[in-house]
This record gives sequence, C-alpha cells and structure tokens, in this order.
Amino acid sequence: MTWSTEQVAERTGLSHRQLQNWDETGVVEPHRGKSKRREYSDVQLQELEILGKLKQKGFSLQMLRKLMPKIRRRLNNKGKVCLSLLLVAPDEVWRVRDSGQVLEILSGASMKRPVVLV
Repeated sequence: MTWSTEQVAERTGLSHRQLQNWDETGVVEPHRGKSKRREYSDVQLQELEILGKLKQKGFSLQMLRKLMPKIRRRLNNKGKVCLSLLLVAPDEVWRVRDSGQVLEILSGASMKRPVVLV
C-alpha cells in the first residue's frame, strides 16, 4: 500500500512542508507516482511516525538524521519495529517499540538505576 502526503501528514502530525523538506534533504525519500506526487510506503510511514514523535519530544533535525539509519536497521522487511530501540541523547535514554511507541524515558537521577531491556 502507498500513502499520499496528505495521509502521512494526518497520520503522523507532520506538516506538508516538513515532509517536503525531509524529502528534499534525504531524510526520507518517497517514491514518485505517475502524477509526480510523493507516495510513501508502509515502512516509510512507520519511519515518519517514529521521527514525528521524536521531533515532538524535542529531538533536533540533526539528531533525527543521525538516528534514521539506526531506526531503519530496526525495521524488518514487513515494516514492524523489531523488539525495542534505544535512543540516547545527552541527558536522556528512550526505549521505543512498536511503531514508535515510547515505552520508557530515563533522565537525570533515573538513569543511575539499572535498566533491563527485553
């Protein structure tokens, strides 16, 4: 299945301009259909859902670009997030699972306790 820019924007909360910018800068490269409009795959939709949630939480574009290859490696060929993904920022560690659902955020004092990941 393919997703239009409008559908992706509605589903992810990202603006049309943000999607266009990420296409132009190579963060996510959608396919161009016969009408030359952007068409996103299911996997790209999931990538954008994860990126959108991280952007809402304050991750910079530079950080998102660095994380994108790691996010892609964690997505299998069916577009499912494999187990969990750790995102490490200077003062926070995020554990993300299943289409970008944030399972746990450790910051400050809570980072000093041991963490067991499944």
